[in-house]
Amino acid sequence: MPESTPTQDITRDFFKYRVSDVGKLLVFMVDYLGQLEGSGYGSTGALKELGGAVVTTLQAALSYRAYNLGVYGVELPMIKPWTSRPAVIDAVLKLVDSVTKVVTVNGGNNTAKDVVDMLPELATLLFACVQERLDWLASPMAADDPNSQRDRKELEDKFAQLRPEVLETLRVTSHLQQGLALATTYTDFPSLASLLLRATPYPPASNPRAPLIKNYLARYGDEFGSEVVRWCIQQGEARVVFAEESIWGPIMDKLFVKDKKGKGREGEERAVRSEYNAIAWVNDMGRDRFGDASGRLLGEATGASDLGVKHFMLSLGKLSQFANLQEGGTLDETMLDAFHDDLDFVAVQEKLLADFQAIVSGMRGKQKNSLDAQVDAVLSAKTKKLKESERKGLIMVFKNHVRDVLQGKVLNVEGVVDVLTLKDNTDSIDDYATALHLLASAEGTPDVRRLSSFRRAWCRVYYHDDWDVIRQTANVTDAQLKARFCATALYHTLLLILPTIVSAPPNESLPEGFDLDPSQCLPVPLMPETSSRFPGMPGEIVGELARDFRAESSGGGKNEVGGCLLQSEGVGYGGTGI
Repeated sequence: MPESTPTQDITRDFFKYRVSDVGKLLVFMVDYLGQLEGSGYGSTGALKELGGAVVTTLQAALSYRAYNLGVYGVELPMIKPWTSRPAVIDAVLKLVDSVTKVVTVNGGNNTAKDVVDMLPELATLLFACVQERLDWLASPMAADDPNSQRDRKELEDKFAQLRPEVLETLRVTSHLQQGLALATTYTDFPSLASLLLRATPYPPASNPRAPLIKNYLARYGDEFGSEVVRWCIQQGEARVVFAEESIWGPIMDKLFVKDKKGKGREGEERAVRSEYNAIAWVNDMGRDRFGDASGRLLGEATGASDLGVKHFMLSLGKLSQFANLQEGGTLDETMLDAFHDDLDFVAVQEKLLADFQAIVSGMRGKQKNSLDAQVDAVLSAKTKKLKESERKGLIMVFKNHVRDVLQGKVLNVEGVVDVLTLKDNTDSIDDYATALHLLASAEGTPDVRRLSSFRRAWCRVYYHDDWDVIRQTANVTDAQLKARFCATALYHTLLLILPTIVSAPPNESLPEGFDLDPSQCLPVPLMPETSSRFPGMPGEIVGELARDFRAESSGGGKNEVGGCLLQSEGVGYGGTGI
């Protein structure tokens, strides 16, 4: 006791000078309990006694303080109250964790039951202590501390993470009512929805908490209702809200209305993905809003990773455009074009899948069931030239793409272009032009990478044929020479892309790289660009690809394509005989 304040009233002096040390004592008690557990001497009995002491002390402090606020005219928040010091909050949290462990280890015996029954009180105290500190950190008086805003943000994040976990523990330990009370006290509607739905979400009539859900909805309105809808979507239980569409339909409308459309690459309006699109379009369909459903399906299909799912969404979205027209709406030509482009892209990949599956179907033995063996079989059948070139980086990229195709995964446009242009194309020479058209209509690919993909595609077009053989004109008639040129991949590719070039409106230029002469396709992607296309690819593989790209370009130049083309008048790049 300080000598400057001698007194005979020990109780008064304790509350005046030493009450804040109670918090240190509580922390010491919890730390001591941790030492007992660590040494093997801990027990549920010790947890019950020490935990009970902490609960009693904090409850007494908080209740006494609340009762006397008006008596003494104390204005909240309290100034750095000892009941919500970080060490005290951590101590109560440790007790909650210890009790939770008891539930999982030996929740059946009587002593354990007494400990578990402390959980509602501990949870209530934990939430109260955290909120008390948040109130202090948010007060003008705490603003003088330069760390107050950072501490407040960290504690808010921690509280947001802890609350659902603690409330769920209350539910599974048969303390649902206390959990509901805490969730409403702290307006934690996401946790409230979870507590009411998790045990028996569907059918709604079988959920014993259904009357409570209706009561909370009447009391809190859309603020609670939107969290019920969100929980059902996140947990894959959307059927719950669709089963009671008369109740949840208006709430879904308000929740989903925010995300309709965004902007495409050229500035045109185009649907974007959102966390609700996967369900929102069903709600739109059910309410005959086919135009909105179409936009949402396009946005959702954009990020679909499964080829079959993507095809379904695009087909249904396109049909929704026509259904909207039939119902008196207008046809969104821009969106319809987007559906056509994306369906063309899907059709190309489905054709690749069918080709690869035809190869796999001819396999025999156990290897037929091995994905790696299937990939090797496709590689052997489709890329003889690539294998002979021993370009390990490109071979690895092709194999990875084939593996994804066989698994029904959606490739991005650069991946499809690589598959179309790296294979031999002996019987599918039109695939080069297909690759160029896909790149021309692609959205979402950075312009730099798209130009590089154009260059790689054109390099493979020029390198497809042996121009050294074609240029040998001894004892070859003009008709024979022309036939040679007309059989090249270059001729077929130019023949197929020329209508696109000719029909392009004067005020709309084609993407850079759509038509390239031999010298323009020689530059190779820089390593940072390659790394951005293949995130996580090891540096040595990126370097291997860079060497392969340079080998492709030098191979194309070696054949002297440009000089060879000049030997055939009217046939070749930019000629008039096509």
